[in-house]
Amino acid sequence: MNLPKIDTYFKNTDDLIKQINALNKNKDVLKTLEQRVDLLLLCMTLIEKSQSELMQFKQFTRTIGNLDVINIDYKISEYANRLYKASLKVIEVFQKNIPVLAKYNITIPKRTKFIALSKKMLSISARWSIESFITYYEFDMPTDNKAFPKRKPLLQDVIFYADRMNATKLGIKFEDGIMPHRIIFAVQPNSGKSFVVNVYSVLALCMHAIYYNTSGILRMSNNGGNACGFSDQIKAMIENDKIVDVFPEFKKYFATGKPKILEKATSEEWKIADLEPKIRASHFARGRDSAINSLRIFVLLAIDDLSDGFDQMNNDEAHQAMTTKYQIDMDSRKESEDIPEFIAGTMFNEFDVPNFLIKQLEEKDLLIDDPKNQNIRYTKDYNTVVIQIDCFDKRGNSIAPELISTEKLKDKQASLKPYEFDLVYRQIRSSRDPRIFDWSILDTYKSNGPEISKTATAVVDPTRKSGNDYFAMPVFRHNSKTGKERLTDAIYQQKSLGKVSDPKNEFLFKVCQFIISNSIVHLVIENNTSNTLGSFIEQKLKDMGYTGCKIEEVFNVSKKGRETKLQRILSQEATIVNNIEFPDKTILKPQTDLALFMEDFTRFDAKETGNKKTNHDDAPDSVAIYSDKFLFNRQNRFSEVVGLKKRSIWR
Repeated sequence: MNLPKIDTYFKNTDDLIKQINALNKNKDVLKTLEQRVDLLLLCMTLIEKSQSELMQFKQFTRTIGNLDVINIDYKISEYANRLYKASLKVIEVFQKNIPVLAKYNITIPKRTKFIALSKKMLSISARWSIESFITYYEFDMPTDNKAFPKRKPLLQDVIFYADRMNATKLGIKFEDGIMPHRIIFAVQPNSGKSFVVNVYSVLALCMHAIYYNTSGILRMSNNGGNACGFSDQIKAMIENDKIVDVFPEFKKYFATGKPKILEKATSEEWKIADLEPKIRASHFARGRDSAINSLRIFVLLAIDDLSDGFDQMNNDEAHQAMTTKYQIDMDSRKESEDIPEFIAGTMFNEFDVPNFLIKQLEEKDLLIDDPKNQNIRYTKDYNTVVIQIDCFDKRGNSIAPELISTEKLKDKQASLKPYEFDLVYRQIRSSRDPRIFDWSILDTYKSNGPEISKTATAVVDPTRKSGNDYFAMPVFRHNSKTGKERLTDAIYQQKSLGKVSDPKNEFLFKVCQFIISNSIVHLVIENNTSNTLGSFIEQKLKDMGYTGCKIEEVFNVSKKGRETKLQRILSQEATIVNNIEFPDKTILKPQTDLALFMEDFTRFDAKETGNKKTNHDDAPDSVAIYSDKFLFNRQNRFSEVVGLKKRSIWR
């Protein structure tokens, strides 16, 4: 019944995990199965004992606000989460090899014990993990009835930061510095975002009651009925006897059958039992028009879909009124500055609360792109994390196909106005003005005949240092009948060329193959960081036996310095529309590079360029480069062309 004993359990668990990791290197899973099962059983037993020791210690020792105890609680949960995930891999081997398990001394009693301890690890993990909590509550449901798995691709990003925000509020420190106090989460309808906020509320309320004897969440929604519905769902989870598996501290409230864990349990206000009298309620549920001036919150301000959806989409005044209420009224309900905010919703208007807050951060230039995840931005101190989930992945497929298919999303896209679809399903702030390269404006074609030249010209707008932007390489052929240029193909990938001098660079090889297969005879590369890309492409083409392509590099300069992408696109708008033919929608194959290129080209929004992460301008910019070089009056161009013959790639 002492904490040093738990430290010994942790050390022993670490030693056993090292042995398991060594066994995992053996590709013959059955050969090492018995050893892995036995080692995992020992690990899971040690963590189960660790939690039991902690619960006994807390039972006989005052632990209110004890950060040492809270940190041990968190660490136990972390171990449990790692072991649960490791046990799932072993259980998968069980399922695939049931007839031969006895041969490897994996008896039915041993399997039963292993599965039971695996579930125990899940329940321990669920104290600090939203995903584990949801998985535990859905554990015994039929697979088809489980709501979380099909929504996980939409929710996994926000869950990580939500777990961190809850742990940070409870006093846990993280060496990586990711300790947010506000999450702005925008995602499509029917994504499960409200359920994530509900589970966050359960974990935060239970932990605050256990460790700080305090409470208080304000949940705001578009109307009182929805807010009360969320409130009832949170109550139901807390009053479910599974809560005792996650929080054994509440066992006393379930001793007589009917749970007695909540007091004053109306939908609008309810309170966890035995909190100090000054706490009016653990949870307040209010609609956006409700009075909240007398409420005090100590745990969380949760704002969930203040908009009435499509019905109120174009009502700018209503949305501006909501943002005003947030600034003046909702935010002031927090008892201190460190009270977290969880702002979740679907974007319906450029003036709604999520967009308002994001735009504020953008205008102050406070947001930083996550280099590994295009959906995430954050302030440098991680105080605020912005998560905008695009319904499409990099290849134009649905990121949650079990919830909504790519085909259904495309149908919705075709039936909605561009700014409506961008806001609601792609979570991209968008203006209502017509797009400058809308399909209806473009000159399109459905087939290529003999009037189209056999050779082609092309431009490259590379992304060499970062994979967030798109590598854009559109190909154009001359139409002898119309005298216009025709876009016939493209490479368009969210990928960096990498180290071009690497002889094993597969993407560079693909680009050179693309040049050859399209019979490209003139290639212009925009290059503002290096003067070797063209040289390496030229040398690579020679190595592949192709010498028919003239390569130039254009360094973008203007009279006032570097020309921005937006300036260049707008300066070439008329030339592009009047002199280039584009493929018709009907001939584009879904998810191909050319289809994705045209998707971004036609939805380019010249009036909404603040969110550079989601407002991809690489497609229209590459066409503008082509127009500037090949079509526009040369006397009006502001670019310098440097021939490759004047320099060596080896210098």
